[in-house]
Amino acid sequence: MSSRDDAGMIAVLLQSLQHERLPALQRLKQRVDAGERLDDVDLEHLNRAVADIKGARLDDLLARHPEYRGLVSAFFAYVKEIVDRAKENEMRSRQGGPPDQSGDAG
Repeated sequence: MSSRDDAGMIAVLLQSLQHERLPALQRLKQRVDAGERLDDVDLEHLNRAVADIKGARLDDLLARHPEYRGLVSAFFAYVKEIVDRAKENEMRSRQGGPPDQSGDAG
């Protein structure tokens, strides 16, 4: 893949992240921080976001452009934070406890 191809792929990924993925993830994060549970549509959105990023052949791209590794790591860490918080909310709901609205997942 040429540098020009890489630049195009990076631009598309950053555009998608900035205008689609990150705002949607932020909305999910606000909900789970408020103690809400995620539904099947929310979980599908998370799965699709991760699959899209993984499907972009990032390993090869990051090998050529390691300066983006931190961004990709932060993306996956943010998704994990949302999933972990959603699991806590689900467990709390099943145990009959009140939602934890502290926003502190740990």
